[in-house]
Amino acid sequence: MKNLVPFLLLIVVSGCKKEQLAGPGDPFLIREITVNGKTDQAFEYNAENLLVKENVFSLCENNPSDELRYTYVNGRVDKMNSVIR
Repeated sequence: MKNLVPFLLLIVVSGCKKEQLAGPGDPFLIREITVNGKTDQAFEYNAENLLVKENVFSLCENNPSDELRYTYVNGRVDKMNSVIR
């Protein structure tokens, strides 16, 4: 029985390994938010992983009711344009 304890402990420790959804250096970026199975908000990012466009659908299913565009200078938001339909 004493011989089995280290073996079982090794199995338990190695079996409880968590899987990573992204690599350690990968940013976590939200692509869309869904409500009741429908897209409520959608987000687009540039190559530097900065948010460049945000669409808010709210009650509309196909065309966004609000559209926000962001421009950056040196990694900081410089301008935000908004279109509300």
